[in-house]
Amino acid sequence: MLQKDERGEPLPQLREWLDRLAPVVAEARASLAGARPGKLALRTGCERDSAGNYHLAFFWRDYVISADDFVVRRADTGAETPSFTQSLILTYLVTADGTTPSGRWVSFRELPGGMFYASAFQGYAGNRLATELARLPGSGIDAFRRGAERLGGEPLEELDAAA
Repeated sequence: MLQKDERGEPLPQLREWLDRLAPVVAEARASLAGARPGKLALRTGCERDSAGNYHLAFFWRDYVISADDFVVRRADTGAETPSFTQSLILTYLVTADGTTPSGRWVSFRELPGGMFYASAFQGYAGNRLATELARLPGSGIDAFRRGAERLGGEPLEELDAAA
């Protein structure tokens, strides 16, 4: 959930972080502009409609990526997505190589060059989560489990707790 001020606008720190994604989005759009549409559809698994737009499901939501300017919109509302979602989807379109989906979550460590992201993610997300959970009454694992269940998470038998 994005933190917002009393007017409903993203907090300045968040706005600054989101604005840093503008060059990523612009670079991805420039790269995609030179892609051959048929090959792009094959590499990404996107469906194409009669106008040539690309359709992609991402985190259980459908998106349409316009073929002329590569703007990402929600399929259900037509609303342009925030820069964070734009950057994720467009980066996927640029880097997809046609590899068949694994059917499971893959960690950063399993991706080529992913150790940088694994370390960064642990630093700004994993460590923060562990610190916050340690502050709660009871065991941190119990607090994590309760929070995950409230968000619709399901237990996995192999682990004490997982998200």
